[in-house]
Amino acid sequence: MFPLIINVLIFLSCYFLCDILGDKPQSSHTARKEKAETAWDKLRKKLLESRLEMLAPFAVVCSFCQADLQEGSFVRCSDCGPCVFYCLTCDSKIHSVLQFHKQYVWTEGKTYLPVKRVPRLCQQSLHQCECDAVQTSNIVLFDCEGMSSDAVIEHCLCHREQLAVTLLRHGFWPASPASPKVAFSLQLMELCACLQLHGSISVQAIAMSLKEMDPLLGLRPQASSVPDLYRNLLGAINEYRFHRSQISRTGALSKASIHSCPVCSMNPSGAVTSLDGNFGLVHKRRTGGLEKARHQNVFFFKDENVQQFVQDWAADRRNIATNCSQFQAGDTLRSKNKTAGLDVTGVFGSVCQHEFPGVMVNLKHGERLSYPVFILQDLLSRTKNISAPQKQLVMYDVACMLRKHLEVRKSQLLQHFTFSVPAFHRFAHNMACQLSFGQRCTVGAGLHDGEGMERVWAYLRGFASVSKQMTLANREDLLTDALLAYSRRSFGQLRKKLVGQMETADRIQREAQTDLEPLERQLVREAGGDSQNWLDSWKAEVATQTNHKVSGSPKL
Repeated sequence: MFPLIINVLIFLSCYFLCDILGDKPQSSHTARKEKAETAWDKLRKKLLESRLEMLAPFAVVCSFCQADLQEGSFVRCSDCGPCVFYCLTCDSKIHSVLQFHKQYVWTEGKTYLPVKRVPRLCQQSLHQCECDAVQTSNIVLFDCEGMSSDAVIEHCLCHREQLAVTLLRHGFWPASPASPKVAFSLQLMELCACLQLHGSISVQAIAMSLKEMDPLLGLRPQASSVPDLYRNLLGAINEYRFHRSQISRTGALSKASIHSCPVCSMNPSGAVTSLDGNFGLVHKRRTGGLEKARHQNVFFFKDENVQQFVQDWAADRRNIATNCSQFQAGDTLRSKNKTAGLDVTGVFGSVCQHEFPGVMVNLKHGERLSYPVFILQDLLSRTKNISAPQKQLVMYDVACMLRKHLEVRKSQLLQHFTFSVPAFHRFAHNMACQLSFGQRCTVGAGLHDGEGMERVWAYLRGFASVSKQMTLANREDLLTDALLAYSRRSFGQLRKKLVGQMETADRIQREAQTDLEPLERQLVREAGGDSQNWLDSWKAEVATQTNHKVSGSPKL
């Protein structure tokens, strides 16, 4: 111990001495950052010179036929490679197949000019008959970088195939279902869908970003009449997201179903469900928008059914007396004047312990207790055919109030569910409630913190500013696609998460047993009982002080 103190004093003396002399020792992280900054500073000029050299026409031979290139008679293709130059003959042959590459011709005026070509899309395999029923249509196509180009598409009339389907066969998604004049490459649509779902980026921001992309910094090829990218993309992205979700759910590309939790589906009655509401996912009241959502009952229930249940359940009003806390969840007065312009005040949802989203409903009022009751009845209907099902554990911010509410209503749900308060929110409750409903004192909760809905809300809040301006149908589709993406993310992390949780549980159990053994001996020696007796007496004392009845005694 004494040598350790001496070493600490020597280090502190050297530290303060270096500080006084202006030679304070640096951390390894600071040293690495300064070294990297010095290296970048030396490299910047060389990088700039190299980039300018790349933009210049420095090639002397054709990259394909190796013929000499004459000034003013060669083409540069930015899609074939950063330093690829062709003679006019090779360029014509190659890009008769690769029709949507961006080419630039070097003129005698010492500048690049985009090469104007009109691609012609034709698929001979679809037109085997010898009729003249081939129609051509002019269309504007956007490539994967958001650059537009004029094109001509051939489609056979005798097959009675719609133009939108013909476009899809060529790898383009139509901007409208009937006689589309604009189409987008599938790569562009996939990029937009992923940015929207995983980055919470609006379609407007995506369109503005695509307009800034330019392979040669100042030369952006485009169609003769450029349609508005944002407006056309906005009308197409919703349908494309639904299209890609249909593909993933058909099982054609994957045998794994990621809509629901594969672990909980093995034992639905043993699942742990977390409930919570979010008042950030609102929707502004607006006229019109009578179309139906593309996703039907994937996560969201119909508003009419939910609100009918809420009205019927609230018809029998009974006061709930509780001395727990004044926590605001469950208060029927949450909707005030500030929500007058909203037709949806939030979302109430559920998630399993493996963080696969479950039932979601739109809120029309505050966070009334009828909303969690609606979800509990749906959970019960899914397990009613299971023989001798065990009680499901439900974790909710105000589980104590929900249980008391069900007791007053004499609901049969009490026979099928036990209730617990999540780990973080339990500190908003008094000690008696924590001992009765706290996550650490609930049998079956294990190490599950019950805060899964908070993590789902953290992801969905990124869509709040966009979804509140949409129609109700498009809003539901966007949130459903986002929840499907969240399910895919949970599925990808499931194996690693389960292994990590098992290792953590084993470690905590070993450490707890080591720490509890001397405490158990001390309790037996001094109090004449084990830890269970001590915990029971503590709960009884707390219940007496707070006038709050504590039900049940959790076992350690």
